[in-house]
Amino acid sequence: MKMKTGIIIGALTLLLVSGQVHAAPYTFYTISNSNPVDVAIGESQLFMEVIDLGFDIDLNLNQLQFYFTNTGPQQSTITRIFFDDTDPRSLQFVGQETGFTTVGTVKFTQATNLQPAFPNGNSIGFVVDDRYDANNPGPQDGINIGEALGITFNLLGDATYNSIISSLSDGTLRVGLHVTNFASKGSESFVNSPNPIPEPTTLLLFGSGLLGLAGLGRRKRS
Repeated sequence: MKMKTGIIIGALTLLLVSGQVHAAPYTFYTISNSNPVDVAIGESQLFMEVIDLGFDIDLNLNQLQFYFTNTGPQQSTITRIFFDDTDPRSLQFVGQETGFTTVGTVKFTQATNLQPAFPNGNSIGFVVDDRYDANNPGPQDGINIGEALGITFNLLGDATYNSIISSLSDGTLRVGLHVTNFASKGSESFVNSPNPIPEPTTLLLFGSGLLGLAGLGRRKRS
């Protein structure tokens, strides 16, 4: 495990120095506010990185990943991820076998039925265009402390990494999380902050390393 971690961190350093990886880290804010303690936990330890994976020569298009982490230390589990995408330059999910990157026991599936809708999403006009659920809604398959999930997308039309970041900033693309398994037994809903945080935390950088390695593997074929 130590050797694998060292390899990942070393590759991350190389990729960052060479400028091959672009990653924008985001925090989340609540739209439910059911329990102030749970809200504080979610807003302090749930993160998302939008990572440019570059050009896939086999698919002949650019790709990026949305990478979700639960840094801890307080008990909580991300069980559903929602996308509200009103930008005409849309995202398209690659597929379960090649589209998921996981750390830990995380197991998610793309939902074929968009109901139930994002809890409390009606309060901000959040329309669910895409949803991903933990296979087991309990803590077994969700994103628990120290775990992560990356979802890979194809960029269609004239969409670019920068245009996706712009869409997150102006609200034409929003990402929601449904989080359960708090110590209070309650649940909360969170939406990404519109602007990336200035500097990623160590764990977020570690996540970038995992995805950077995946992207590097694809680019090597070119």
